[in-house]
Amino acid sequence: LLGVNGAGKTTTMRMITGDTDVTKGDVLVGGASVQAQRDAARRRLGYCPQFD
Repeated sequence: LLGVNGAGKTTTMRMITGDTDVTKGDVLVGGASVQAQRDAARRRLGYCPQFD
């Protein structure tokens, strides 16, 4: 995921992982809604953020 500073990359990843609420629309991971089926969506996702 590439983009300039402030483009929303971190926010997008937080919505995909369910750490931030989606304000419009829905995020699907493997066909599972992050909002309605959070556990099912997380079982289909691997995420390793970088910390400095």
